[in-house]
Amino acid sequence: MAVAFLVVGAVGLGVLLLALVVGEVGEFGHDADGPFSVPALAARLGGVGFAGAAAATLLPDDLPDAAAGLLALGVGLAVAVPLAWGAVRSADGEGTTRPS
Repeated sequence: MAVAFLVVGAVGLGVLLLALVVGEVGEFGHDADGPFSVPALAARLGGVGFAGAAAATLLPDDLPDAAAGLLALGVGLAVAVPLAWGAVRSADGEGTTRPS
């Protein structure tokens, strides 16, 4: 199960690197801004994938697969939301300090 989460995280990382190198990915995200921008979506995918994989490896082996998958997904979503918020802030330039 951890491998599936790692694949999702790798896809998110790949989308982020592609967006940084090439710019917007085709027509996807052309006019999108805020929580639907390409960096925010990539951060959510990476957060769900990598945090979910970490949670899946730390969960006990005697849990049923469905319960372990849902718990790992919940941990991934809990990590992905702040990551996406940070990606939106950094893309908007709000995270930088401005001279007064």
